[in-house]
Amino acid sequence: MVCVNQTLANSTNDFSSCSYLVNSDTGVSHVISYPSTALLNTNSTMAAGTYSFLLLLLNNSLEQKHTETFSLPLVGSSGTGKTCWTLEKATAYGGNSITGVTTVSPNPNTRSTLAMDCGAASAADPKYTTEIFETLGDGGYNNTDIDGGVYVKLLQDDNLTLATSVDNSKRIAVALPVAITTKSTSSYEIGFKVVGSSSVDLHQDSGTLTALKIGADPFQVTFAVN
Repeated sequence: MVCVNQTLANSTNDFSSCSYLVNSDTGVSHVISYPSTALLNTNSTMAAGTYSFLLLLLNNSLEQKHTETFSLPLVGSSGTGKTCWTLEKATAYGGNSITGVTTVSPNPNTRSTLAMDCGAASAADPKYTTEIFETLGDGGYNNTDIDGGVYVKLLQDDNLTLATSVDNSKRIAVALPVAITTKSTSSYEIGFKVVGSSSVDLHQDSGTLTALKIGADPFQVTFAVN
């Protein structure tokens, strides 16, 4: 969405000045399969006018499905091998304890907590695994990054109220200061670049490598008005 005047407040936000490309309380699912591209399912049209902010509201639970082969065997949730793949589990980006979310541990006695399994390439059966951004990377969930005027906050599931705990952090809100003028004939292109936005988290202990999970790292977003 684009907004006439919007930063991210200290309590509850007001998006009444915004015009939408996607207007939905439940949101839309967007799947990108590398190296292909995929069109975002929009359901609204932005009104003609001049706007000062581009605002993104994203679910803070990012799903990934991934398989990777290494030169050495790795220990997974139930097997060991050079090929590792994602399991249908949820993990926390900042490592906090979230209700109902797996706390990954390389301890052999808690190996079942791992969000990846390993074995022969023929055994690979990747599922969507979920990385939840319960913090903004520095232990907080209610921080503002004003580097270059960009505002970032975690919101609750009403899409308006700022998060107050790791359990009620449900959305990532990003407000970027931009000068956008749209016309009734304008067309739009929004892109999400995910190259380099995934990391395989490993643990080494006494020469043993363990595949912990696949992490969701920051991705790039581009927006063009034609």
